[in-house]
Amino acid sequence: MAMNDMNENLRRINAAIENYSGALMSNTKWKKVLDAAGKLEIPIQFAFVREEEFMSENIFPIGGYVEDRTMDCTIHGPIQFREIYAIKFPRYQIMMKSKTGEKYRDESRFNSFLDELNSIGNFELSTDDDSGILYAYSK
Repeated sequence: MAMNDMNENLRRINAAIENYSGALMSNTKWKKVLDAAGKLEIPIQFAFVREEEFMSENIFPIGGYVEDRTMDCTIHGPIQFREIYAIKFPRYQIMMKSKTGEKYRDESRFNSFLDELNSIGNFELSTDDDSGILYAYSK
C-alpha cells in the first residue's frame, strides 16, 4: 500500500473513531482477548469502525499480532486494533451424541470464553440466543 493510501486509510479510521464517545479496549486487552479466542478455537467475526457490520468468521491464531495490529492471519488482512468496532462469537456449537446421533447445543466454549474474558478485565458485552458481542467503543 502506498504511503498516501495508508495516510488516507488512517485519516478515515480516525474520522470514524471520532463518532464514538469512548474507547473501551487497549492494545493489551485486544492481544489477551484474541489469544483467548484462539486458544479455545472460538470463531470470531470482526466489525470495523467504518462499517459496523460483522464480516466472515475467523479462527484467530494465538500470537497472531504485532504491537498495535493483527498480522496477515485473517481473511481481512492485517487489522489495526483501533479500527475494530466489535467482535462477535457464537454462543454454541451443534454437537451430536455418539450413542444416539441426537444433535444438541453445546455452550461450553462460549462459557469458557466468558470465563477467560472475566479473568482479563471488564468489557462491554451483549449476548442473545445465538451469539455474544464484545464492543471496543461506546456510542
